[in-house]
Amino acid sequence: MNNFHRDSLLFFREVARGTVEQLDKPKVIQLAMNLALGCERLLKGILYDINPTYILNDPAFKNSVQILYNDQLLPGSKGSPELTKQLNGDVITFRNSLLRAQLVSATTEKHKNILFAISDARDVIAHCELDLLNVDQIKSIIQRDFFTMIKSYAFELNIKPSLYFESNIDRLSKIAISQQTDLSTKINMLIEYHRDKWTTAKENNSYLKKQHQVNEILLRQPYRGKMNCPACQQDAIVYFHPIVEMDPFILEMIIIGYEVKKLVCHYCKLQLDEPAILDHLGIKYEKVKNACLYCGELTKNGSGVCDNCDNAQEEQLDFY
Repeated sequence: MNNFHRDSLLFFREVARGTVEQLDKPKVIQLAMNLALGCERLLKGILYDINPTYILNDPAFKNSVQILYNDQLLPGSKGSPELTKQLNGDVITFRNSLLRAQLVSATTEKHKNILFAISDARDVIAHCELDLLNVDQIKSIIQRDFFTMIKSYAFELNIKPSLYFESNIDRLSKIAISQQTDLSTKINMLIEYHRDKWTTAKENNSYLKKQHQVNEILLRQPYRGKMNCPACQQDAIVYFHPIVEMDPFILEMIIIGYEVKKLVCHYCKLQLDEPAILDHLGIKYEKVKNACLYCGELTKNGSGVCDNCDNAQEEQLDFY
């Protein structure tokens, strides 16, 4: 177990001890911070297990070998031009850790919207007025999702759950089960309600034409895409937000990924913005079709450029 995994236990145990059925706002804020600190370390631990350089802002050999393996350098190598004189031991952010870990961790990929929400809550608590914190949302995550998500990580990483939860497993399990039942019921009721609305609405041709036009207008705007609505199976609009961070090498803000914020279906009027529901229904950016940056045709390509335009660009480069 590397130090990032070991350090995460400290914070997860605090959440395990403090999670009860009745939580007031000050307690939610404290638990949210501990949960965020634990999750960030857990994600970095996963990346560190694969390759320690994956958590560094500057993974280049001339820097990383001194940060990670300085004790293995030969005495005569000090001062070599192959080694940087300005060491950079800074590590990547929570969000960047999440974007990388989702590619190698099934639990991270499954719970990515919840983890984004935990990161957002930490940022609000650390940098903004507490009135901006969505207390109900992070409280639900603590009571409903903390136990099930971390237990899933325990099995994935082959770590005993008791190392995360200590003697609090029974209590946390009971709280999570009651909350999870409510979530499943809520999802089923939402889907059934909006499916019934669609059964009536789909008989109105003028209504269908209008909603199709609304979709076309919305899809022309940035950071919006579409996927099948989980209730009526028509095209729903997915709103996503770019994750922007400073690139330490070019000193510019760059987009490192995208975070889904909500799904809105204008046909059956279903609206979803709760992270746990988005995760439960598999509403992730990777499944969204958004408009090509060049021609406007919908594509799932992460580059934002459809295959036709991508091929055209390559042909132009070959010409020159």
